[in-house]
Formats: sequence, structure tokens, C-alpha cells
Amino acid sequence: TPDAAPPAIVIADTRRWLERAVIGLNLCPFAKAPHAKGQIHYAVCEGDDRQALLTMLRAELQALADASPDERETALLIAPRGFDGFLDFNDLLDEADAVVTALDLDGTLQVAPFHPRFQFAGTDEDDITNATNRAPYPTLHLIRDLHDLHLQLMKLSVGEHYRQTYAKLEPELPRLRAVVGNPGMNDTELCFRALYAAMLYRIKGEGDKQAV
Repeated sequence: TPDAAPPAIVIADTRRWLERAVIGLNLCPFAKAPHAKGQIHYAVCEGDDRQALLTMLRAELQALADASPDERETALLIAPRGFDGFLDFNDLLDEADAVVTALDLDGTLQVAPFHPRFQFAGTDEDDITNATNRAPYPTLHLIRDLHDLHLQLMKLSVGEHYRQTYAKLEPELPRLRAVVGNPGMNDTELCFRALYAAMLYRIKGEGDKQAV
């Protein structure tokens, strides 16, 4: 997109989306604390092709791995140019995972996609569950391993509600994996995705509808 907004505007738009949607609608209960503490790093790729984004992804992954979680808990790599089509952006994810592997960061960091037209496999374009991964611009979310967070919530007193919910979801994980259409997705990511979907249905007033 040649006329994409300058980086400062792109970051401001993304931060506004984070505050109003992700945090404001409680789509992710774990976003508020790092946002309040200034631990979310924003980076904008000004290139408009795969190689430019993958090169920057490599640098941002390494920077996040090297940083203390107290200083940088997570990162958002935003790509406002060249990835208007969701399928083209989605095709990049295998290469993004390959970068994680090449840096020997499997099990330490992972990459999650966001896109204005994000659509899960097997869903209609206007399915409410797609909103969990829709953002103002194509974005790669660099995340410290969710499994570590899962283990903490399974032990800490603040995780009581999470433990109860996970116990209900665990028997459904094989079905959820089939619905999502990603046989390689781990149990923790499946659980978090189902929780997000359930929150969205409640927000829309469809609390009696299945999340997936």
C-alpha cells in the first residue's frame, strides 16, 4: 500500500485498537498489565514485501528473546504496506515459524497473526470468532511461550477461574483442534483461543451459542 500512514500514525492506531478493543472489551485478560507497565514494544515494517518483513521479524524476535520480560514482555510487528490480502499474509506464517526455529527459539517465543480481514479456516467472513485476530493493520504478535503463562495460572491463586475453565475445556480440545483446522496447534493456544471466542459471544449477546 504505497500511501500507508507514517509509522507514528500506524503505532498510534494500533495502540488505540489495543486499548479500546483488546483491553477495553477484555478480549485478552493478559494485555492490560504489560500495556500499563509499558512492556509492549511496537515496530513498523516500512518495506512492502515478504523478505523485508521476515528480515525485520528475525531482528525483533532476537531483541525480544534478549530482553528482560520486565522491560519487554511482548512485541507487535506491524506491516501496513504490501499485505492487504489476508491469504497472502497468512501464507507467510510458515516462513515466520521457520525464522523462530532458525533462531533456536521454539518453545521460547511464538508468532501469532492479526489482519483486518482475518478469517479462521472453516468460518464465514462475518463470523464473530474472526474478530479475535482482526487488527487495523497486518500484524505479527511476538509472544513469549503461552505454556509458561499456562503453568503459572495453573498454580497461582489468581488463576482459579482459569483452572476451572480449563478443566471444562480440556475434554473438548480434540474437537476444537478439528474446528480450527490446525492439527499442530498446542493445547494451551487452543484453550486461549476458545476463551477469547466465548468472551466475544458474550459481548455480542450470544452467550448461549457455542464458541466454536
